[in-house]
Amino acid sequence: MTGWDVFTCQPSVPPGMVTQLAELRAALPNYDVLVIRCAGQFRFEAIRRHADAGPWCVISADAGDLWRELAACVRPAGKAGAPAARAP
Repeated sequence: MTGWDVFTCQPSVPPGMVTQLAELRAALPNYDVLVIRCAGQFRFEAIRRHADAGPWCVISADAGDLWRELAACVRPAGKAGAPAARAP
């Protein structure tokens, strides 16, 4: 995701959200994490892919909410290529 709208050549997602999105995707491999736009505001959305334990869906404009709500689902930092789990 580049964060640029191909039709208007304007940023479609704030750059900070793109960075947070990448961190969330790396830490939450069992979730589809995206940025959605609703009522003119950007929000993070995490939807569980499998029948594993944990919430089915978390939606918030604050990435910290996803980190708190899905803390038990974060990939352990010790695995190769996984970023360290961060606190909200």
